[in-house]
Amino acid sequence: MHTLTALYSNDYGSGYKIQIVEEEPCENIQLWLDDIGFIMTKEEVRGFLSVIRSAQVFCKCPKCKEEGHKAIKFSTIRAEVNLKADRGVLKGLEDLVLGILFHLDYDEMLVDNNIQ
Repeated sequence: MHTLTALYSNDYGSGYKIQIVEEEPCENIQLWLDDIGFIMTKEEVRGFLSVIRSAQVFCKCPKCKEEGHKAIKFSTIRAEVNLKADRGVLKGLEDLVLGILFHLDYDEMLVDNNIQ
């Protein structure tokens, strides 16, 4: 049996928790950006947050100032992600990933403390 639970969304995308209950329970995160969906583990989502945050540090060279955008490269077990984003999109992606992680951590805390 599969369940899909909405975690968080904003103008840049949305995130869902996918729970697969078969022989061994499995939990993944589905991250939707525009029309593209990525399946990630919680650790990969945390890694994506690190990539987003490091991409927010723009260099000071004239070319980067003129273009105003940055390439994001991130690999998961299933795919390699290459995006081009400006500062506004990077902030939106950071908000999206932070919202997803907040809800995952919150749900985990509730389960750990037997609060349902």
